[in-house]
Amino acid sequence: MRRYRPRVYVVVNPTAGGFARRKRFGAHLAGLEHALERFAGCDPAPQPEWVLLETRYPGHATELGKAVVRQVEQERRRAVLMTAGGDGTHSECIGPLLDLDGKALKHLAIFRLPMGSGNDGADAESMAAACSDLPRLSKVGHTAAIRVTPNNEPSRYALNITSVGIDAFVTHTNNKLRKRLPGDTYKVVADLATLFYEPVYKVRHMSAILRSRLGGKPTILAGDFILFAIGVSGHRYYGGHKQILPSDDNICAIRTIPLIRKLALKKLLYHGEHIYQSSVEMATADHVEIRYDGRIPLQIDGEGRWLGPEQFPLRFERTKPMLQVLKAPAEA
Repeated sequence: MRRYRPRVYVVVNPTAGGFARRKRFGAHLAGLEHALERFAGCDPAPQPEWVLLETRYPGHATELGKAVVRQVEQERRRAVLMTAGGDGTHSECIGPLLDLDGKALKHLAIFRLPMGSGNDGADAESMAAACSDLPRLSKVGHTAAIRVTPNNEPSRYALNITSVGIDAFVTHTNNKLRKRLPGDTYKVVADLATLFYEPVYKVRHMSAILRSRLGGKPTILAGDFILFAIGVSGHRYYGGHKQILPSDDNICAIRTIPLIRKLALKKLLYHGEHIYQSSVEMATADHVEIRYDGRIPLQIDGEGRWLGPEQFPLRFERTKPMLQVLKAPAEA
């Protein structure tokens, strides 16, 4: 029987935070190449063929991801799609693949390399850990995504966490500042937002309808929420490893509270201890519909934007676990 060399496509975003210096970019590529030489491979398995695809402009990662799927579907043999960048790169490249025919994904497994300024949704904690794990990635798990659909707009996908409110404001503002200012501005923006976001942007009444895919009576959460976050699952973090979803629940909604309590809650968020506070609502749902009569920021896997009243209702839907993800045997 003819034996094919496994093919590994690596979509690289050279403008991601982990590639901030060109020398570092080259060093990481060298380490990745060495790891890939040992990938998928117990003897006598053939060594993989790897294809480097570098993004050139916004939206290019989406084009490259779809081109890879078309190639894999045409050849009808298994391949791996690795994305090297931050959470935004992974989402941009992999998320739109969920709009394709599910059969097109059955030959493809993904692996997200942590090469951005935000790596909360990656499949390894660091590049060193990723390169160490690559030779052992022989099992396949499955993951879902969150389909995010503003009113009268196309859907986008979150592979980790999506949210509206203060954290989306911090994400959006920090992304704009880091293009102009050196260093890590995230903590500074987060501290300032804690003080000024609510009085400046006038948090309004929000209502959210939560439904399960299994049916049953929907749950309604209503109030003045400063943050409403939805994860692909529970036990997830974002914003520099803040444990926003430390339990099995995939939804966290935080009501407005006085400044002193807000400062204390901010510290609890880093350790996942906020879930015991009376101002915090935790829940589990597959479908969420949010209604809001005002402007509010939205973030999807670390990429932020503002929404207006005309973009509500805002809908979130947890997909079935269609994406195949490579895992080391101990993690499977």
